[in-house]
Amino acid sequence: MTLKYRLRLEKDDNDTILVTSPDLPLVTYGEDEASALRHAAEAAEALLASMIDHREAIPMPAIADDEKGPLLRLSLQTTLKVAQLYT
Repeated sequence: MTLKYRLRLEKDDNDTILVTSPDLPLVTYGEDEASALRHAAEAAEALLASMIDHREAIPMPAIADDEKGPLLRLSLQTTLKVAQLYT
């Protein structure tokens, strides 16, 4: 099992793709959708590592079964670290 967070992709006014997440304080971008998703994954991993190091509360993903759109799947290592905080 890996944690999955919702992502929102929007075309920015400078022809890049803006990525945000309603579940995480995450804002990044990419030149196209693939690079935007890659940057989002890298940013989320770094963000969560910092939050874990500083013992900050990690928001759990709130994904509805019928929700559409891109999902950020965390690495297994990060998922286990986050899960350990909640056990």
